[in-house]
Amino acid sequence: MVLSVRLLHPFGATLADEGHLVAPILEEAQIPHHIYDDPDGRVDFEHVKRFLTAVSTRTATAALGLEAARRYDAAQFHMLEYLAASGQNLRAAIDALTQHQVLLSKANVLRLEELPSKYLLRYLPPDPPRCWADFVIGMLTLASRRVVGIPPTVHSVPEVWFSHPRPDDDRAYRAFFGDGIVFNAPATGLILEPEWLDRPMQRANGRAWALLDRQLTEERRRVDGQTTQRVERLVVEAIEGGRLIALPDVARRLGASCSTLKRQLRREGESYTTLMDRVRRATAMRLLLQSDLSIAEVADRIGYADVSAFSRACKRWTGKSPVAYRHQG
Repeated sequence: MVLSVRLLHPFGATLADEGHLVAPILEEAQIPHHIYDDPDGRVDFEHVKRFLTAVSTRTATAALGLEAARRYDAAQFHMLEYLAASGQNLRAAIDALTQHQVLLSKANVLRLEELPSKYLLRYLPPDPPRCWADFVIGMLTLASRRVVGIPPTVHSVPEVWFSHPRPDDDRAYRAFFGDGIVFNAPATGLILEPEWLDRPMQRANGRAWALLDRQLTEERRRVDGQTTQRVERLVVEAIEGGRLIALPDVARRLGASCSTLKRQLRREGESYTTLMDRVRRATAMRLLLQSDLSIAEVADRIGYADVSAFSRACKRWTGKSPVAYRHQG
């Protein structure tokens, strides 16, 4: 999963206000400073997790993710929130967010799911760091309040789900979300009532909606044309066809030399090794949860001839063996 570097800036701002320098944290997380400073920069989620670990060891802020969410303003959504606010209702806003979310993450990480008598706006990645899950859900909560014209201190969402355990001190959570918090939930996300989804926007504007949607669609096309996206498509296509594809073969398919391709990936905060690992992980997790293939067949599908090597990789990815992930994931 590759994310917009904009999503890291609120954490950096929190640290800066405490008097910490961001440069040592970027070095620890192996994120080039020029990528962090580039509004269009993107980083792999493995580097994001290293960044968050480095931040967490330095900050004195309780509930770091919620504090970062407060610092994530509408401008950083790169027109996404303005588009959402121009829609007819919150349902249209969520549709726009899920459609254009590639601008923030090169993976579909949000999905609106229908439950009995209610909806779940679900954050999909399994086992994200606590502060990151707090940040994403806090950011979505504040954004949903803004786009429907509810003051930020009003607890408008009836329930918030976190898959992680309740912290020893949950006062910061209750102050942010109200009392409707469920820890150890079956998923992480926001519970939304059907009537709330249909609530009209205060700033609904069909003309602005059409203009912003067109601009964001063009921006998505630009993002889709980036090297990382093109390489990832080829890797996914190869793995889904039951084979791995080497860097020289990818470079040849894209009409570039290996050194040029590596340089282009590095400029986007990516490497072929981490990209391949990410695609293999995503494919393995999907097959373990959504197919009847044996563990050996899943391992073979993503290029592991040895089941024990696949098991070690699965534990590195998820902290669980393939069997445990299939039964508990």
